[in-house]
Amino acid sequence: MTTHGGKRANSGRKPGATSLAKRDLAAMAKEHVELALAVLVEIATAGQSEPARVTAANSLLDRAYGKPIQATVDVPIDKVPELFDGWEIERAQPDTPDAD
Repeated sequence: MTTHGGKRANSGRKPGATSLAKRDLAAMAKEHVELALAVLVEIATAGQSEPARVTAANSLLDRAYGKPIQATVDVPIDKVPELFDGWEIERAQPDTPDAD
């Protein structure tokens, strides 16, 4: 009796292997790196809109120095603020007439 589906021994892509298409795409992209950087520099220096210039400048910095590291702060356990649990609101009581 033959079984269908499921994992079979020695089948599939080996761990760590990349597909041929992915390698070809990376190789093709690397051929245009100088042009892409020139375009980013052109937009950063002479772009028509401020957002485009900022985005291009950030892209250049990311490629030159890597993306910035997200800063974290360690707070000692005894300095952690208490969790806000909301306010307690007391129901208003009706006024009682003064006995004269």
